[in-house]
Amino acid sequence: MSAVFRGHVIVAGEAVGAAAVTTRPFNTLAALYDSVVGCRGRLVAEDPDDPALLGVDLAGRVLCAPGGAGSTSGGAMWEQIARDGIGPAAVLLSGPADPILAAGLALAAQWTPHPIPAVCELGDGFLAAVRSGDPVRVEADGAVVVGA
Repeated sequence: MSAVFRGHVIVAGEAVGAAAVTTRPFNTLAALYDSVVGCRGRLVAEDPDDPALLGVDLAGRVLCAPGGAGSTSGGAMWEQIARDGIGPAAVLLSGPADPILAAGLALAAQWTPHPIPAVCELGDGFLAAVRSGDPVRVEADGAVVVGA
């Protein structure tokens, strides 16, 4: 059975992938610094304060979180992730997007060949319904389908 959620589009686009879910605000700098700055060619989450994603390769996955956190350097990291083509298939947030995450994803969509679709304000029911590994489909209009 599938569930459909509708949110606010930050970056329009379509995507499919397996969910990578955390109930903590996603801290781009803490989670992805070593992958991006170290030019590892993979996008492995390394934030020790987020055990749900620790060690998970986010490339091609649908990142699901309540929101974002971190410093202004996170915006530049999203641009580099998109430029390198190693980003998540999509970024989905149950709550509002923090300005840094939204700006980074929006700028990456303008300046790189690999925009990352992003939708926020999907509601608390979204994170209650999605589990890591679930298939997720993102539609250009902001609709998100969880499950088969």
